[in-house]
Amino acid sequence: MVFLIDGISYLVWLDPHHNLTASAGSGGINKYPAGLSLYEPQEETIYQLNDRINYLHEELKPRKNT
Repeated sequence: MVFLIDGISYLVWLDPHHNLTASAGSGGINKYPAGLSLYEPQEETIYQLNDRINYLHEELKPRKNT
């Protein structure tokens, strides 16, 4: 429930079990890993493409005959 009083919004948690904190019988605290930012998947793609470009540059270099 959200109340707006004098331009300030107040969020009220209505939980029938009153589990506002980790208490006995609440199942404990659930911790989840942080999600990726919008840029992290793009950066990974850029690194993979740069590796591929470097590999192809090496393939195009003339080889010395011994």
